[in-house]
Amino acid sequence: MTLIDAVMAFVAGLILGLLYFGGLLWTVQRLGKSKHPFVFYLTSFAARLSLVAACILFVLQVGSMHMLVAIAGFFVARVCLVCWTRYMQQTDQQSKAIR
Repeated sequence: MTLIDAVMAFVAGLILGLLYFGGLLWTVQRLGKSKHPFVFYLTSFAARLSLVAACILFVLQVGSMHMLVAIAGFFVARVCLVCWTRYMQQTDQQSKAIR
């Protein structure tokens, strides 16, 4: 595996993680407004899981090391989104305290 291959696999995992966990965040934010929350959650889960499974299987065909690098990018995306949502909650609370 070359460095370019590793970077491409990592970026693919990063994008996949942002889509998966961003979709999860979007789902949780809209869950309370849904008329059928269970169906909404189940549909979102199935779509996100199908996307991740298809992409991971595609990367696995290239090589197992590529898959490991892509999964590392996936979890880096998770950490980034968790930090971002915590930051947004803190700034939202601070702006409410100022008002």
